[in-house]
Amino acid sequence: MAAPIKVGVLGATGRTGETIVDGLVGSETKYVRDLSSLFTYPPFTKHIPSIYLNPNTTTQEVTVLTRPSSIDNDEVKALKARGLRTVALDLATGTKAEFLQALEGLDVLVSAVSYKALADQQRLLEAIKEAGIKRFVPCFWGTPAPRGEQHLLDVKFDVLDAAQAIDIPYTVINVGWWTQMPDIPGDGNVPNALSDVRDIGKYAAKIIADPRTLNKFVLSYSEVFTFNQIYDLMDEVSVESIRTPLAEAKEKLKKDPTDFSAQWALMFNQYLDSWGLRGHNTPQYAKYLGYLDVQDLYPEGVGSKPLRTLFQEVLEGKPSGIRAMK
Repeated sequence: MAAPIKVGVLGATGRTGETIVDGLVGSETKYVRDLSSLFTYPPFTKHIPSIYLNPNTTTQEVTVLTRPSSIDNDEVKALKARGLRTVALDLATGTKAEFLQALEGLDVLVSAVSYKALADQQRLLEAIKEAGIKRFVPCFWGTPAPRGEQHLLDVKFDVLDAAQAIDIPYTVINVGWWTQMPDIPGDGNVPNALSDVRDIGKYAAKIIADPRTLNKFVLSYSEVFTFNQIYDLMDEVSVESIRTPLAEAKEKLKKDPTDFSAQWALMFNQYLDSWGLRGHNTPQYAKYLGYLDVQDLYPEGVGSKPLRTLFQEVLEGKPSGIRAMK
């Protein structure tokens, strides 16, 4: 058996981070408890590292870096209760020496930080390079689209550009749109790649141990539906009409550039415009952009539940796999 892959996770208590942790700890590749979740606010490698030569037999040790103010909150305590090690570190104010100490011994660093911490990932890059991290997974976890259309995505690309500039091995993982998010832009007839949020970590566990994904973009998803098809399916499963008005663009509140609520409204509507009107969130378009398709990589899947089953479970009062969206 190959040496264990040691994985650090940034942002482990967020919606995406928690499913990544669940996927790593519950992976068939036997991720060991050693977790570090780090979150706070605002020509490449030619040789595949030996740790990736046989991902099917590689165990993976997972390490949690959390900002000092969060070290005793309920979410972090829950990680500790699962046997996960936590380390206090502030991404926004930490020093290079502190970063190096936290990254020591890690092979893979997976980031799922909040929007306000996206740019702060750049503060880690020199330490990532010096620490010898063999694969950096920057925070993307959204829908595929070209540069210049979404401010949120452009910030993510800035981090990737900076990582590539110093030859850091990377993998970008996008996951399409969550099945648990109901907003409908446009006329509802544009196909979309959808991920059950509970599957994100399961696929991530496979992707970060796979030599085919090194220095690549990967689109991870479970099914492809238009949103009108989704509502038709829900009508069928529930045996009653649940039609809702189409979501309208809310690109207002641009008066104050520092208004976080306005920023979020703008970015969210840019997401809707990208996948709901322009049709960017499809496997076909992602391949055009150079993404690897997770269903081509892993045709055996991860035991994803079909959308029909998810709807049936909701109607039966079973857990839907995500905290309620506000």
